Amino acid sequence: MQFDPLGRRLVTASSDRTARIWNAITGANSFEPIVHPTEVRWAGFSSDSRQLVTLLSDVTGRVWDVRPGAALPTRLKHENRVMAAEFTRDGKEIMTVTQKSMEEVAVQIWSAATGKLRPNPKGYGAIEGLPEFSPDASRLVTRSEKSAQVWDIANGRQLGPPLRHESFVMSAHFNSDGTKVVTASHDNTVKIWNAENGQLIGKPLVHEYKLMWAAFSPDSRRVATSAEDKRSESGTWPTAPSSRSGNTSPTCLGRV
Repeated sequence: MQFDPLGRRLVTASSDRTARIWNAITGANSFEPIVHPTEVRWAGFSSDSRQLVTLLSDVTGRVWDVRPGAALPTRLKHENRVMAAEFTRDGKEIMTVTQKSMEEVAVQIWSAATGKLRPNPKGYGAIEGLPEFSPDASRLVTRSEKSAQVWDIANGRQLGPPLRHESFVMSAHFNSDGTKVVTASHDNTVKIWNAENGQLIGKPLVHEYKLMWAAFSPDSRRVATSAEDKRSESGTWPTAPSSRSGNTSPTCLGRV
């Protein structure tokens, strides 16, 4: 289940071979059921809510234009099981992650309009979770056990050294202009990095408990974090000291 970016609609994926779009306020169907040949494992919207990508229980995906009178879907055929998919922010391309082996996944990038596969010069090793595009779709950030890595999509090369922690890295996200990456780890720290050269920016943001997630605010001035104890504790941190007070203390949002 996933909201569209405006929070007005929900999409659900089902073993009944359909994806369905719902009005998030009334619960009514807002689109005819989207019928597939096999079980639908996952579905998600593009950033403009005009397209939908669905992943099937076989080795294929589908890209749908969910506006009235749209053409038939674009088919994305893979050689291995598809684990996850995500649109670029402009909706023009789709990134899919497939499991090649226990040690390696493949990150593939497709045209949303034609289904044509962009040449991928190398694999990305064993990674955890779904990689994230930079805002301009020129780079990826991946995570694997105790580090994250920024990649140049055009040539498959690493940009800078690994972004290292002392324990498992649970999330890695770009800021809104793609110049920084924030990582959250089970070593109880959040770190902010220069996305171009992999250098650490400032000091780690130390928490009392293991970190599960961190992300930038839209203006990149604060970072929201979620730490785990017996319950989940969340807060926001400034990404730089206040010009007046030098303060870098968090604002606690409580336990949820």
